[in-house]
Amino acid sequence: MTGTMRKKTTVDFLQEGRPRSPEEWMRKKKKFDGLEGVEAKVKDKKTGETKTVSGKDLWRVHDDLFDLSSFVDRHPGGRMWLEETRGTDVTEVFESHHLDPNVSAILHKFRVDSLSSPLPPRSSPFSFHPDGFFKSFQRRAWDVVSSHRRSSSPSSSRRDLLTSSSPFSIVLLLSLLGVWMVMMGVGAKMGNKWLVLASGAVLALSAVTAHNFFHKKDNMWMYAFDLTLFSSRRWRISHAISHHAFANSALDVEISSFEPLFIVVPCLAHKKNVLHRFLSFFYLPLLVPILVWFEMLPRLAFSISRLGSLSSSDKWAALETLAAFFPCVSLVFLVVVLGGDFSTSLWNWAVMQTACSAFFLLIGLTAAHHHPDIWHEGDFSRLQKLSRSSVDPLSDKDNSNSKETNGGEEWDWGEFQLEAVRDRKEVAGGGVAVLTMFGDHALHHLLPTIDHAFLPHFYSAFFETLSDHNLLYPLSSSSSMALGLLQQIHSDFRPRP
Repeated sequence: MTGTMRKKTTVDFLQEGRPRSPEEWMRKKKKFDGLEGVEAKVKDKKTGETKTVSGKDLWRVHDDLFDLSSFVDRHPGGRMWLEETRGTDVTEVFESHHLDPNVSAILHKFRVDSLSSPLPPRSSPFSFHPDGFFKSFQRRAWDVVSSHRRSSSPSSSRRDLLTSSSPFSIVLLLSLLGVWMVMMGVGAKMGNKWLVLASGAVLALSAVTAHNFFHKKDNMWMYAFDLTLFSSRRWRISHAISHHAFANSALDVEISSFEPLFIVVPCLAHKKNVLHRFLSFFYLPLLVPILVWFEMLPRLAFSISRLGSLSSSDKWAALETLAAFFPCVSLVFLVVVLGGDFSTSLWNWAVMQTACSAFFLLIGLTAAHHHPDIWHEGDFSRLQKLSRSSVDPLSDKDNSNSKETNGGEEWDWGEFQLEAVRDRKEVAGGGVAVLTMFGDHALHHLLPTIDHAFLPHFYSAFFETLSDHNLLYPLSSSSSMALGLLQQIHSDFRPRP
């Protein structure tokens, strides 16, 4: 169903400038995917009448179009995912977010056959061949889920690995939020600015933990993220959709949001100057926490625009609308603690939120994606292969002698993720550090809807698939990743083989 027109590259996405916000990214993505010029004949399921529908009202998966309009309200993950991605190619998001193989059969029911013109070639370089690394791992991961289900009795308290949230993750999140409130309140009451700053760091750890939940179907826990200046809805676009599907590429809005002030990725949009290469790492921690306050403006605009349509029958839509006001919960709390002293409360609240933003961004920038040994747009593929079976990534063995190869025109999406992600030895294998510091990151990218606390269940399947495909996934360290960020910032724009 595809045409013979020129296949776009990820760099083509930059032709009209870098997107600065999730909303702008989504608008550019719809134009980039080129579905607006396609029309299809669709039969209305209620009336039986055939109508002409524009591609901008359909969803693309691989080389087919689907009319999911009647399914939006019934989507198990929540309507937001389909509302935002209407008119785009969602192949990467669909494949990575649906581990259950039965979902493809459900999707096929909504397939559109009658197109007025051929579909343009997919603008993504990634493939999902049945025998490739990602689909092979996905089948093994599904076997893990199925085996876990079979071993659990109906009366068992064991949680389903695919659909459930881990009690450990929930308890950790609630504990962090409790510590945050106490530290913030005590610090403000005592006039201890260091305790107020530290409470902001604890809120940042809570936000990283809450990020675990907004990859899943709509749930109440993900809105803990909205207690910060960031929005879970906007981050579902910029992080769960853009970053996870296209990590470190030109289609990853997270790497372009701060350009040209801060540049980590080799691209064609900007040239690095002395300021970028030598000073940006020092002014970024000071400047970005201030700029993050502007996150509140689109959040408030979105919520205010939807206040008139609030409905008690759709609790998730109501929560999503009210979430822009959640950061004010801590401000009200401080006003109560300080006996109505609004100005002092506002000052402490601003200090706490600024510290939270700075610490959150520091964790994110040094976690898993920015190092000279990690693939960024403009680099050649440096996929690491072994002549024998894969070495366990969690071992302490020296994995530095692997052979590097260049990628072909089509790139297995799972292998791409291995190149764009690097885990740290200290933050792997489960536990508090994994949930609060973006740990087990490779598995998280390959299985984004699985609770972080459940990811260790899938390491055996991961290692086996690495071995079968003769791949190596080496680990780094926290200090190496921090140093690597500095090196990545300092590097110029020449592609590194």
